[in-house]
Amino acid sequence: MPVTPLPPAWTTTSRTAAGVAVPASFGGGDLKVRADVRRSARRCLKELVRLSIPFKRAGWTKGIETPVIVTGPIRGLRLTPKWGKRPALMDCVFALTFYRMAPVVLRAGVNELLYSSVYSYRNVAGTRVRSRHAYGLAIDVFEVRGPGKVQASVKKDWVKAMGRPGNCIGPVTSRKARLLRGLACALEKSRILSLLMTPDTDYAHRDHFHMAGLKATEKPHRRIRYAGRPKGRTWIPGRAVRKPTRRTLRRRRVAARRRAARRKAARRKAARHKAVRRKAARRQAARREAVRRKAARHRASRKAARRRP
Repeated sequence: MPVTPLPPAWTTTSRTAAGVAVPASFGGGDLKVRADVRRSARRCLKELVRLSIPFKRAGWTKGIETPVIVTGPIRGLRLTPKWGKRPALMDCVFALTFYRMAPVVLRAGVNELLYSSVYSYRNVAGTRVRSRHAYGLAIDVFEVRGPGKVQASVKKDWVKAMGRPGNCIGPVTSRKARLLRGLACALEKSRILSLLMTPDTDYAHRDHFHMAGLKATEKPHRRIRYAGRPKGRTWIPGRAVRKPTRRTLRRRRVAARRRAARRKAARRKAARHKAVRRKAARRQAARREAVRRKAARHRASRKAARRRP
């Protein structure tokens, strides 16, 4: 079945105006991307050609298995550098991820992503773990644009809110804020990406979206998030708190006693080391004093010897 083409500025509200018969299942799932493209670079490149994704081959790039440069819109979704003319250099598999992700982004009312970087050989900040940017499998999006000259900045327009089951966006009234949070929620629900990080995730992503794709051997994640906020840090009203069992309480008490014993042993050890250091310091001071007195006696004897006739 051929893939239904979309206009560049397609949204759910412009379906009738565009005159495109969009099937109900459009945008949910793998669509026409074949499952065996991850096994070899040759199959991945053939898939890009078959799906009419505009790209050109890139030379050898450290970290990227099959480097390609996306040169045009992918299924109506444009990738534009926010600063300068940095090309969209990425792995071939990540280009196919954009092909799958494009309908979800278009349904959210966004047709252009303004990014700062896709490929950047670096580690995750503060760790020795390679970032997905080092493999060409991640993109940092700072702004999004939609039809009707709508433009939303993650740094200026994002509103932090508590997502809940059935209401991922939260109590947000601003149009631009709802656009950004709606995009994040739609991408999380699609499970196309490996990880989506927003300003709700941590301070390091206060001004951009971090969209990370799947590696060749990975499966879609099953972590529940609400616009980038992990489930464990999400307040859900009316949630029942499970009472700990007796066994759990007993384990906690044992663990607390063990921690207290370790702290007490550590204090005793520190006290012993401190006493040993003090004794060594006293001995060293006594040796210095003995040397000083011996030198004084030697000087006095020499002085007395000079005075003798």
